[in-house]
Formats: sequence, structure tokens, C-alpha cells
Amino acid sequence: MEIPGNNLNTAVKDVLVERPYRLNFYFGEFFVHAVNFRAKALDAYSTRLTEDKMFRQLPVEELKGNTEVLWLISVPVEKKLPRISLGPNSIRYVPVRYPRYYVDVQGTFSDYLQRFSSKTRRELLRQVRKFEKDSGEKPTWREFLRPDEMAEFQRAACDVSKKTYQERLLKKGVPDTADYLQGLEELAHDGRVRGYILYYGNSPIVFHICKVQDGNLMGLQIGYDPAFGKYSPGTVEQYLLLEKLFTEKLFKRFDFGGGESSYKQFFATGKASYADIYYYRRTVRNVFVVAMHSALAVFSDATVAVLERLKLKTWLKKFFRFRYKRQSDNGPRRAA
Repeated sequence: MEIPGNNLNTAVKDVLVERPYRLNFYFGEFFVHAVNFRAKALDAYSTRLTEDKMFRQLPVEELKGNTEVLWLISVPVEKKLPRISLGPNSIRYVPVRYPRYYVDVQGTFSDYLQRFSSKTRRELLRQVRKFEKDSGEKPTWREFLRPDEMAEFQRAACDVSKKTYQERLLKKGVPDTADYLQGLEELAHDGRVRGYILYYGNSPIVFHICKVQDGNLMGLQIGYDPAFGKYSPGTVEQYLLLEKLFTEKLFKRFDFGGGESSYKQFFATGKASYADIYYYRRTVRNVFVVAMHSALAVFSDATVAVLERLKLKTWLKKFFRFRYKRQSDNGPRRAA
């Protein structure tokens, strides 16, 4: 269903879905605290959304009962919006703008690769071939689609996730809970999720969780076992995924999800600016929570800026990631 900009107040209600929402507090990459809310999310892919000025008609009357937050995911924005805006009954919070990188997958994989230099194409192929050679066989790269496959996918993804710095340092791993599995199974039943695992021999070393939405495939979460870092396993998995998407021609684009990352910039054919926009019910508690979250974010950003000027940010990031990498396995074993 298209969302007409001149009648958003009516149309948006039809694509609002109930979803638990967790406001995470971070200092840099370090998790500090979290506050849980009952929310309704506007669940539509970004290309169907109007520009941010059209969201003046958002139905804030939906902020009633158990619903404390309306969550607009990846709204296209042309200009910087105020971080906090107070309305009569709501608090609009725009914590950050971010780019979304994507690859249009309508042509051929061969044509796509032509955007890289011949040297880069050779290096990509070399990485894939080296992984094949050292693993002792062609890489096992498996796609999980059906509800009855999700339990196996969750087990493999959790096995990788628990070794990543994202889970150990940032608490952003793949949950091993029954509720999470049920969510995956429900999405799979509707054909809205795809999971991918790259194996080294029989050991899972990369997981990639993607969501199907409006004819596009969106990357939600990816991680790899740092013990296999010398093989650039994330790059190998992304190469194999894009090759498959160009071949099967089921999607219009692959969206890497929000945020900056060197691998996203490397593979992408385009990008645009977006923001997640939150409307909180205006209460004393919510004003306080949003203000504290914003203050911590501003302080964190200022600290990061100082570290960048002192040329310490990259060093510190590598230090903490190396610290957790050393806690993982000593290294991969050659497959028999």
C-alpha cells in the first residue's frame, strides 16, 4: 500500500504494528543502560515514505493505552531536524541522522563487478578462492528461509554471535531465547526473513540476518568469528550474497541498513540520508528519559570528536576489539 503524503494521518494507521521498543543508552560503543517501552512502529520500506515534512500529520492520538512511543523507521530527511521538539501531547525525538547504503540488484553480477577496478576485482576473487582452498572445500554458504529452518539458523547464528565483540562489548548479539526464535518463525512463515550462514568446514563463522520488505532485502545484523578474520569472512559472505541476489532477481535492491561502515561504502551503488523519528507520549518521566538520553549522546559525540582530533579513536577501537578477539579461539583449524 502506498502512503500518500497528503493523507498520512489516515493511511499511516494501516501500517502501524505493535512492537516492543528498547531505548539503549551508550557512551561511545559501550552499553550503559536501557529503558523498555510499548511502541507502535511504522513498518514500511523507506522508498514508500514521503519526506519528513509530511509527518506533521502523524496520528499522535495513537499514543494511548499501553502505547508510549510511535516509531517511524528510516524516514527520508533532506535537512537536519531538531533533536527534541515538544508538542501539546507528544515529544518528537530525532537522536541521529544516518546514511543507508544499498546495491541495486537489477542487472547482472558481472556488470556490477565492473564498477570496481580490475585490481579490486582480482582481490575479491582471491579472497574467495583463498577461503575455499584453506577450508579444504568449496565454502558452505547456506540460506535459511522456512519456519522449520529457523531453529537451526538461530543455533548457528548464536554460536558465531557469542564470539563477536558486538555481543561481548556492546551487548548486541543474537538472542538465544524462545521468544526470538518465535519471531523468526513468524517472519519466515510470511516470507519476510532470510538467514545466511557461512561455514568453515562444519563450523559456522559468519551469520547474516536479512528482512524482506516491499520487494527489497534489508540487512539487519551481521557478525563473524574473529578467529577467522584473516580470511575477511564478512567480505566473502557479502560477495556470495550479492552474487546470488543478482542471479535470482527476486529483489530490487539490497539495503545494508543504517549507519556508516567501510564495507557498506565499498559494496554500495548508492546511499541516502535517513532518520528514525520517535514520538513519545508527553509525560514527566518520558521528558526526563529523552533528555538524559540526548545529553549522554551529545557528551559521547563530543568525547569521540576529541579522540578523533587526538588521533586516538581508531587506536582505542582496535584495542578493545583486539582484546575480545584474543578471548576467542586461537585460530581456525584446517578442515579435514
